This record gives sequence, C-alpha cells and structure tokens, in this order.
Amino acid sequence: DSATQSVVLALSALILVVITVGVPAGGVVLLRRLPHEDKLRDPQTRATWGAIYDIFQDEHVSFKAVVMSRKALVAITMVLAEGRPEVQAVVGIAASLAYLVLVVQWRPFIAHPVSPPCSAIRIDSFNALEIMSAAVHLGNYLFSLVLFLLIGFEAASSSDDDPCATTPE
Repeated sequence: DSATQSVVLALSALILVVITVGVPAGGVVLLRRLPHEDKLRDPQTRATWGAIYDIFQDEHVSFKAVVMSRKALVAITMVLAEGRPEVQAVVGIAASLAYLVLVVQWRPFIAHPVSPPCSAIRIDSFNALEIMSAAVHLGNYLFSLVLFLLIGFEAASSSDDDPCATTPE
C-alpha cells in the first residue's frame, strides 16, 4: 500500500542521510583530534587508522571526509532525484567543481613526485591524478547536462512513461 511505501521511503532516506553525513563527520572529528594529540605517527594509531590518512599531508588528514562527502552527495542525489537527470547533473557539476577547486588550492596529498621518461619535469602524482579525475567527473556531468538539454528534455516532454507505446489512431 502507498502509505507503507511512503513510510519506508522516508525512513530509508533518513537512514541514508544519517549514514552519509554521519560517517564523514565522525571521521573528521576523529582525524582532527589526532594531530592535536600528536598521535598521527603513533604505531598503534597508524595500524588502526593509517589507511584513512597516510596519503594526506598532516594539515589535511581529514580530507578523506571531503572525498566521502562528495561521493555521498552525488549518491544521495542519484537516489532522491531519480528520473531528474538535469538535477543529478547540476549537483554533480557543483560537487565536482567544488572538489576540483579544493584539490587545486590545498594539494592535500603527500607529494610523490615522478618524472616522465627522458624528461626533467617532475609531476606531483597523487595531486595531479586527483585533479585529472575531478576534471573528468566535471566533464562527464557537463556532457550529461548538455545531452539532456539537447536530447533528453525533448524526448522526456514528448513521450509518456512508456517510450515504446504508440498512440492509437
């Protein structure tokens, strides 16, 4: 029945939001305490939590929460805006652009410079890869929005729920 379905949907959305906001927030609280307590290099702390923060510079140990928040925002949008690709694309564009700006400004990853063969150029590999990845995500969402505006909107407005249905004459 539709009342039960509405309750289940509302409860599911609440759980989704609590988990996707709560986990990154909890991570931030935990990881922000570690540098102040001088535990970042403690062997026991590294064994337990190191996989979360080892690739980040000390001042950006909680950047993983930014990564998780971006993914959570996009995931929640995909669920809550089902059937609304323009909303999904706009949220994806905003999240990807904000993330790209943060990575470019903060360069949160520990530098692991690499040199291409036969070159004196040194590339900060983790930050460069994350910048390229964020730019690709941004491009994908922009392309999706353009496709929707050029093709999808017309198709969505000219058909019923069943795109294969024919109009009786």
